[in-house]
This record gives sequence, structure tokens and C-alpha cells, in this order.
Amino acid sequence: MIELTKRHVYLKQIRDAFGMTQNRFARLLGVSRSALQNWENARSLIPDPVWISAVSIYNLTQSVQARTPEEAFASALDALRVDDKRPNQSRQ
Repeated sequence: MIELTKRHVYLKQIRDAFGMTQNRFARLLGVSRSALQNWENARSLIPDPVWISAVSIYNLTQSVQARTPEEAFASALDALRVDDKRPNQSRQ
């Protein structure tokens, strides 16, 4: 597990990996740019839900080999649609 005090380094690396501005990445996470800026500069700790969202978005993007988070979300939604069309199998 990544130490709370090191998360700011990884958060910026995730944003940089996407090639996103702070404004765009903040919108993706549903936070203000100033909050993101404070987290990246280690002025305040990143809340767990935001951290989990950022890492999940990054992992999803990598697992579907998407170029952008938006493309990753589209791929994930397509996969869910395919699963919805499969017949339900009851668990025994």
C-alpha cells in the first residue's frame, strides 16, 4: 500500500500519464482545480475516495489499453453491455 504522504507524487504521475491539465483531471475526479493543486503539492492529504478513483481510472485505462480515460470508460461500458446481453445463470 502506498503511504498517505507519497500519494501526491503518484497523483501527479497519473495525471501526467494521461497528459491532462489540472483543470481537466480535476473535472474527471469531480473536484476543484485548487483541491487537486493542493494535493499534488502535498499541502493537504488526498481523501481516500479521490485516491481510489484516480487509481481505478488509471488501472482501467491500462487494462483496456485506452489512450484516454474517456476511451477507457467507453470500453468498460461496452463490456458491461455485452455482459447484460448474456443469459443469466443462477448460482448454486
